[in-house]
Amino acid sequence: MRTIVLLTMMLAVPSVQAHFIWVVPGADSRHLAVIFSERPDIQKAEFADKIANVEVHDTAATAETASLAKTKSGQAWLVEIPSPDATLSASLTYGVLKRGEQPAFLLKYYARTGLTSKRDARLALDIVATNKEGEFRVLWQGKPLANAQVNAYVPAQRTPERRITDERGMFALDTSPAGLYGIRVRHVEENQGTFSGEAYKHIRHYTTLTFSQGKAEKGEAKRTEDPAASKLLAEARSARAVWEKFPGFSADIEVNFDGVISRGRAFVHANGDVEIRDLDPDKARWARRIVGSLAGHRLSRPASRNTPCAFADEQQDHPLGRAIVVLNDELHSSYRIKDRQIVEVNRTMGNRRFTITVLENKKNDEGRFLPAHYIVSYWDAKTGQLISTSASTQTWRRLSGFDLPLSCRVVTADEKIMTRTLTFSNHQLLGEPAGK
Repeated sequence: MRTIVLLTMMLAVPSVQAHFIWVVPGADSRHLAVIFSERPDIQKAEFADKIANVEVHDTAATAETASLAKTKSGQAWLVEIPSPDATLSASLTYGVLKRGEQPAFLLKYYARTGLTSKRDARLALDIVATNKEGEFRVLWQGKPLANAQVNAYVPAQRTPERRITDERGMFALDTSPAGLYGIRVRHVEENQGTFSGEAYKHIRHYTTLTFSQGKAEKGEAKRTEDPAASKLLAEARSARAVWEKFPGFSADIEVNFDGVISRGRAFVHANGDVEIRDLDPDKARWARRIVGSLAGHRLSRPASRNTPCAFADEQQDHPLGRAIVVLNDELHSSYRIKDRQIVEVNRTMGNRRFTITVLENKKNDEGRFLPAHYIVSYWDAKTGQLISTSASTQTWRRLSGFDLPLSCRVVTADEKIMTRTLTFSNHQLLGEPAGK
């Protein structure tokens, strides 16, 4: 009888040791999902409420930037990608646990997505890529971690491959198969203390990394960085209008869905966080996405950010400009650039791919570019079938040296045609610009 009771208890209590947080593709191309699972498979996600306090960040944002908003969907937490360039990281202090007669321990989780050699300082335990394909480094507090246990989930394999990092914190993995990869690393920190009033003897840290690899076209050669292509993208990024020392702003907003008008107020804080007040949930959700995108593209990014690129072809006279591809990018990003302007953006996210085609930019007072008219098209990544197309028009107003949104009109065609507008008025800065 006791055996039956113990077995029932074991089945009723989730095995925390077998679950980790992962950042994986969401249900559509605008979202990523944070899940609690043994492996990076959203279909295997469970116990979402146990990770409700997970904090998610844009990896390009500063350490002081607030956590991104997330929405529960089934057993996953969906996070809207703040900008097409963004990748995300997540962290969670789970709590103090005790297993049988073993000493109690504090459990901490970390996760990120994307292949990059840049460390995320928010993650005490981190996995980064090197410049060599299939080579990775594990970092503990920013320094190489030797003898770390590595489990790697490779596409089409049921069981993970196992590695041990060398004295430089390095390990290698065959990343030629196409699909989603997931890497997990464990580290035990011998450091005792208390958390939420509970004592622990050591800290167990788990970190994960996910990235996707595409299948090269037949006969396609492996690309290496072309400094001229990387420079082309860097110059186009630097030519965009951005908010330097941004204090945040608020504005009255009018939302019009095919003639149905609602009014509220929007707040964009200095760190990029967006609040929408006094609108019903559907309209607030749409307005928050539009305002978040507007703000995300205007917020200043680190000038030192470098993106290795190569030219996609030798064609120099295309009407939309020179085609370049981003190397070691899990979103398979590519651009067309003309006259120091990003004219086309292509990415694959989950089961969809999208293209942004810029029809017109406007120059601000400093001669930097603001978007005026552009088209976004979504396709099924497997079949190539067109899913939807949106045409957007944006206008701007100048206030105390900042280009703030004045209006945005979006005409979307999928199962039907829908026109939505967002109009701003009564703009007010939330404080004095830093350094002014």
